[in-house]
Amino acid sequence: MRIVYELKRGEQAEVILNNLYKHTQLQVNFGVILLAIVSGQPRELPIIEAMKRFIEHRADVIRAAPTICCANARARTSPAGLPARAEQSGSR
Repeated sequence: MRIVYELKRGEQAEVILNNLYKHTQLQVNFGVILLAIVSGQPRELPIIEAMKRFIEHRADVIRAAPTICCANARARTSPAGLPARAEQSGSR
């Protein structure tokens, strides 16, 4: 993450930065365990591999979405090619 502060003319950037570190949680460390299911097995992944696998997953989802939408649309249509709701409303 990147934060940009614009300072007035004559301000000392290092003094401002030190005050931010001292009075805020601008500099905080924390540990993360990146646990993921890879090929059916749980694994701890380094950050780069976790990001690569996430991008692969999103690409798979995007590729599969049109297929799923078409299959759902086909399931909603009747054998005559009309939407099932229109067919039902005409028979009443």
